[in-house]
Amino acid sequence: MKPSNRALRWGGMALLGLFCWAVAPARIGSAQGAGAERSTGQIRVETASTNGSTTFYTTTITIPTYPYADYLYDAYNATYNMTYPVLDWTGYYVANPTPFPQAYTLLVMENDYLTVTVLPELGGRVYQLIDKTTGENHLYQNPVIKPTHWGPPEQGWWMAVGGIEWCLPVDEHGYESAIPWDWTAVVAGDGVTITVSDTDATDRLRARIALFLPAERAYLAVTPHIENPTGAAVDYKFWSNALLAPGNTNKPAAGVEFIFNATEMTVHSTGDSRLPGAGYRFTWPVYNGVDYSRLGNWREWIGFFEYPQAAADFVGLYNHENEAGVARVFPSEVVRGAKGFAYGWAASLDWHIWTDVESAGIELHGGVAPTFWDTAHLGAGETLAWTEMWYPVNATGGVTAATHEAALHLAETDGTLAIALHTTAPRDADVSHLVAWEWSTCQVLLDQLLPALTPATPYHTTAAGGTLLLDQLAVAYVDREGNVLVSAGPATCLDAKPRLALETTRRVLLAEVGAPQVMTTSVRIDNAGYKMLTWTAEAAPGGTLAFTLPVASGVEGESLRIVVDTTGYATGVYTGVITVTAQPPDTLDSPQRIDVALRVVPELLRVYLPAVLRAYNPPQTIILP
Repeated sequence: MKPSNRALRWGGMALLGLFCWAVAPARIGSAQGAGAERSTGQIRVETASTNGSTTFYTTTITIPTYPYADYLYDAYNATYNMTYPVLDWTGYYVANPTPFPQAYTLLVMENDYLTVTVLPELGGRVYQLIDKTTGENHLYQNPVIKPTHWGPPEQGWWMAVGGIEWCLPVDEHGYESAIPWDWTAVVAGDGVTITVSDTDATDRLRARIALFLPAERAYLAVTPHIENPTGAAVDYKFWSNALLAPGNTNKPAAGVEFIFNATEMTVHSTGDSRLPGAGYRFTWPVYNGVDYSRLGNWREWIGFFEYPQAAADFVGLYNHENEAGVARVFPSEVVRGAKGFAYGWAASLDWHIWTDVESAGIELHGGVAPTFWDTAHLGAGETLAWTEMWYPVNATGGVTAATHEAALHLAETDGTLAIALHTTAPRDADVSHLVAWEWSTCQVLLDQLLPALTPATPYHTTAAGGTLLLDQLAVAYVDREGNVLVSAGPATCLDAKPRLALETTRRVLLAEVGAPQVMTTSVRIDNAGYKMLTWTAEAAPGGTLAFTLPVASGVEGESLRIVVDTTGYATGVYTGVITVTAQPPDTLDSPQRIDVALRVVPELLRVYLPAVLRAYNPPQTIILP
């Protein structure tokens, strides 16, 4: 789980897009934490469009690093056909190691709202999530790279580097969270995408993580692709793990609130004798009179899972001491695991275990299985993919509900309902509004047309709630077409019909002739209006592509799976059409079609991009054609 003294495995970088140009590299601000600093970069590419501006560049960052890499050796897991690095702790300790300055490549994406950095040499992790409005980095950064005894038992080590790491194929941070990952970068008019991958091997489970920073959005879109290119099914574990420290403090605070949605949690591990042991459940947020959603009420460390699985499509963390937080929005029907962990508060673990400078992150994990004790299944030749969004939320007082469009926070005091709205996209004045009502009677308490909104500044307003309690109220943020962008409480009172919304209307699969495999893709079916809808899907007559729909009906928020067996297809393009129909019959925008295409090529390369620069040492300035 770290760059060893083996040769680093590097990918390349692809730069494309209309309106792209190169300029002289520039210095960026110092990294958070003692002893860390960045140097000037090698490549800088900017885009400009009506949607906003984006920038991508490479640079280096120097971080004090213990010489653990000199004491790594490979072990082998036959179940996953993987080698992984093990640390010779005896030799490491005998050497009396001390940290030394080490330079790492840093990949940087920026738009008008966020700066996002990636460390490919340390597991392809997202390293920083910086809110440009406040200048605050919301991800923990360890001031030193230092191995700990945590991690998978058979591997026996892990490093609390910080950022968002990718953990597979086992739990407890996986085998690959600190080894070098390959990378490519694409710069286009709509934003910047960095894709990191652990391997291109075809005889083992592998992962690709696409990190997309849109030009006009204040979020980072993360799309994992968990791929099984082998001829046999595999049971595995995949978790993302974000180490957070909202508000640039680089350590927890008593006022940190864990934002989860389940009413019960399962203990993973804890040192707190007030809680039951591992595998047992406790009520959330209050258990035996203690509110465990507030870190300041903790004693020792606690790790916990939402029970029986993730209860909603968002989780988060909010520091009430500096009014800074982070929201994670994800499809809970796919990513079913939601876990929290912190080192404790009143009797916290000793920070010397993982760092040399007092600091710590709070962990938010998301997994494809509900807990570390569960596994996910991936058939031969199948790929599992989904998209989730991460974004800072500041000066809202917390997060009551969140989507990729916006976050809401509600608070009730003495009959007054306080509403805070954070939007992830700029919106013009008089095109959206806030509606508040009593959900049992549908009595409207507020219907307010909104001024111009920007992700840089949250919007605050109030409504008279009378004697109503908070759980009797509902609030929705609605656009000009009547689409609910985010709601706290059921939105069934709003006078509008359901509207069928497809994640996409086109799916394209790539295959190599003579290399048959079973390929799986999916399209999420949503409701962009109000009330509830269900859907059915069927293959339209004709077409040259044969595919199956394992489950051809569902409810809003679920995904339609499409399975294609590429056996017997010659070189060419094969197409088919799926018709999706929603109920009730008066659902708007129903039915809709999904076009499915299979492109079969003589030889399938992993990257289909123009102007691919692979294993290339660029000059200080690159002029793109």
